Amino acid sequence: MNGRAVLSTAKKAGRSIPYVAGIAPLQGHNTWRQSKREDNPAQSNAGKAHLAGNEILGHSFSRIAPTDVSRSGFERHPYSAGSGLVRQFEGGGPDSADTAESTAPAMAQETEAAPAPAGAPSVEDAGTPNSGEAPEAEAEAQPALSWEHQKRSTNDALWWFNGEHPRWFSTTAKLAATGYGDANNLHWRIVKGADKVAFTGAPTGAEATVRSTAGSKRADDVEVEVSEGPAAAAATYSGKLTVRMPYRLIQRSASDTGTLTGLSAPTGAVGWWTTFNYRIVDNVGGTIVGATVNENFPGSKTDDQKNDWPGSASFSTNPTWPNTNGTFLDSWYIYSTSGGTPAPVAPTAANANQSVDKMTHEFYVGSQTPGLGVRVQKHTAHRYRGYARHENITTPAP
Repeated sequence: MNGRAVLSTAKKAGRSIPYVAGIAPLQGHNTWRQSKREDNPAQSNAGKAHLAGNEILGHSFSRIAPTDVSRSGFERHPYSAGSGLVRQFEGGGPDSADTAESTAPAMAQETEAAPAPAGAPSVEDAGTPNSGEAPEAEAEAQPALSWEHQKRSTNDALWWFNGEHPRWFSTTAKLAATGYGDANNLHWRIVKGADKVAFTGAPTGAEATVRSTAGSKRADDVEVEVSEGPAAAAATYSGKLTVRMPYRLIQRSASDTGTLTGLSAPTGAVGWWTTFNYRIVDNVGGTIVGATVNENFPGSKTDDQKNDWPGSASFSTNPTWPNTNGTFLDSWYIYSTSGGTPAPVAPTAANANQSVDKMTHEFYVGSQTPGLGVRVQKHTAHRYRGYARHENITTPAP
């Protein structure tokens, strides 16, 4: 193919997936690798997944207990709402329990009062303490000073993406004071976590907005205080925030095949196709739904034997996985119809484990531009004659 890009269409799991296959300049051999951009074909590609009875649209959910039960082809995990939009469906959730009917007995019927003894004063005649004086009204309690995070959606959260601002994720948080007397006397300050958030305007008045500057090390490690009145006698309230961020990847599987029909390979082509399945996890243990992943190759490849296999500069596929459902697939392949140096072989071949070359490979979350966002993993992409592997994995990889 002499280095030309070929537009083709792959059929996988009932979906039509257009992609551009980068052709390696293998001196006329039809051999190439493609890092194909796909979400998990067993799950939805619309930025949502059905997990444990919830329809998740948006951001991140903290796993509280794994389970191996499957439903409708999806891997199920019980999740508690972390920072996405959740709509209960089918079985509902903890708030959907039926209200129990009252089993209290009916009120007893009124009975006729017994006649009063002769000479006893009537109710009208009986005196009462402080007769004629109206009871003193009980003073109404004033609400205490406090503040609330004004969320943009039910499960909104504050996120940090290393300077990026991806759609559907909030990188600022509006804090609104309640229970105050005069908004002009309100003042705000960051008590803890000044390295993770900063005010976007003057920290005075009924509302204050903070922007994220780094991710939390643990939950609720940011504390913001609002006070009212002179410093010596000010009423104060301190509330806590967590700054979520992409944190690490979990490799769920690595699979190899010598069947190339899904790649629209030419008849007679021989080679391999390796697919890595990853889950994207945030810094408090939640799976991030709706985030975009990009890959980056910071250097050139290192050859373990003489070869004419293409380096990353020759990869012509789009290096992003947009709006993932919390998982993504990274696919590598090489095939040829007429040899190559060395000729690729099927994963089951006796010489499949011969090392060909290596290159540093990174994954970032939060941007469609390679190398921007939060780096969540760094590893060595190692190609053998019959398969590929991600080795020396570092995750998290700040």
